Amino acid sequence: MTSLTDLKEEQVKLWNGTMGETWVETQAFIDGMLRPLEELIVDTVSSLSPQNVLDIGCGNGTTTLAIARAIAPTGQCTGSDLSAPMIEHARSRALSSEFTTEFICADAGDYPFGDVKFDVFTSRFGVMFFADPSAAFTNLRSAAAPSAKLTLLVWGAPDKNDFLTAAQHAAAPFLPEPPAREPTLPGPFALAEPDHVHEILAMSGWVEAYLHPVDLQCTFSSNDLDLFLTKLAPIGQDIDALDEDVRAAIAQAVRSAYEQYIYGTEVRFTASCWLIRAHSN
Repeated sequence: MTSLTDLKEEQVKLWNGTMGETWVETQAFIDGMLRPLEELIVDTVSSLSPQNVLDIGCGNGTTTLAIARAIAPTGQCTGSDLSAPMIEHARSRALSSEFTTEFICADAGDYPFGDVKFDVFTSRFGVMFFADPSAAFTNLRSAAAPSAKLTLLVWGAPDKNDFLTAAQHAAAPFLPEPPAREPTLPGPFALAEPDHVHEILAMSGWVEAYLHPVDLQCTFSSNDLDLFLTKLAPIGQDIDALDEDVRAAIAQAVRSAYEQYIYGTEVRFTASCWLIRAHSN
């Protein structure tokens, strides 16, 4: 069994290496593709009229900056992420912003927030990567102001997000079977099971949790499909060391798998998510 320390180190290495650099490089594309989900989380947070927001797993700072803009001038938003490349990029973007933002390069799951208290904790796909979710949400609750609220967006079940899993399924015939992996380990679908989410939040002291299903259509230019396939489409295994012919066959299979999502000049897919809500007391 993989230890919690190993899981944490795995995430630190992943997001401070090639993955973090890739997300910086493709920031504009990712933001455009996920714009409907960004708008949902910003509208939800701003409707709460918060004073001090923590954006967990903020990545390149897109939602942090958008929330800061939406709640100004009375509220402020802080972004946290363990990826140094993305936090550096977020800070550089914030220099041209007139709104109050701060970025912390750390894992919010064990960061010592001290006397700082937040009245809203939010995230767009940033809370599924905690090595120990119960401990992480306990730590977040320790930084909660009275009656603080959670409003988190996470991916729903894999079988309802075929756009995200198509590359892995297409590549599978060419690859050795990967070792079995617990579905609740850190990854995009770690919080896809409602009972698991309820258990985590109850153990960490958050109350009246509920999960609201959200299905939103996302789009991007079909001209950018190759960018998505070469930079972001998750296959689940490293294929760089494979024979060139095998890699070419995988690329062709993956490309064919995504043709069903092309509609004229657009690529369209449905993002099936959970909007998780809870409060601290």
